[in-house]
Amino acid sequence: MRSRIRAGDPYAFEELFAEHSKSVYNHAFRMTGDWAAAEDVVALTFLEAWRLRTDVTAAGGSLRPCDEFRPGAAVSTP
Repeated sequence: MRSRIRAGDPYAFEELFAEHSKSVYNHAFRMTGDWAAAEDVVALTFLEAWRLRTDVTAAGGSLRPCDEFRPGAAVSTP
């Protein structure tokens, strides 16, 4: 699916949205406590994902943020 998205296939991006938008919404709602703000976060997240689709270079694995970006995770400083 990643190669199709990078190539600009809107149907592949639709699949990505269908698969992940609920998780993004739930995370945004937990962070903001506001359903309207969470909807805005989803829209902006996927708009930015589409806009930057050719810049994704991850090979395999998840593109989700790692543990350091999860609420309550310990933050290390350099």
